[in-house]
Amino acid sequence: MGVFIIVFVLILCFLYLTLWSYRLIFKILNRQSKVCSKKNLHLPMYLIISCPLFICTLFFFISYMTFFYYAPTNFDKSKWVQNVEERYKMSENLIDSKMLEGKTKMEVVELLGEDFLGGNQRMAYYLGNPPKPISTKIELLEINMKNGRVKKVFKITE
Repeated sequence: MGVFIIVFVLILCFLYLTLWSYRLIFKILNRQSKVCSKKNLHLPMYLIISCPLFICTLFFFISYMTFFYYAPTNFDKSKWVQNVEERYKMSENLIDSKMLEGKTKMEVVELLGEDFLGGNQRMAYYLGNPPKPISTKIELLEINMKNGRVKKVFKITE
């Protein structure tokens, strides 16, 4: 939801700056044009220039929300095991809920499965590729252990 608000505010700022700059251009054009009155020139030019910009901005906003936004979901063991490429959706819930903290390595393996990288003190699970404009790196859920128990869980990008 935070990304949605940031993108929406950026689009509003962009539209405001665009409309402000076009108002400035129209004032200059109206001063130079002695034949046309302000009422005749202002509205059609404003609509001709600003409508395509508004439509393009709206198109990019909808495209971003469609292709690059995903809603985090609650952790589900069966989905975690079956949908390896979509684990990134559940990773936020695993981290925020602190579900793994204090568990032993065997309890983590029982919950998340045996397909991890690492050894006794560090485990990493592949999260898949979240939707991003350009993504060449992979995301992992890293689990740090201390004295045989989970101490910290976080995402890394490699």
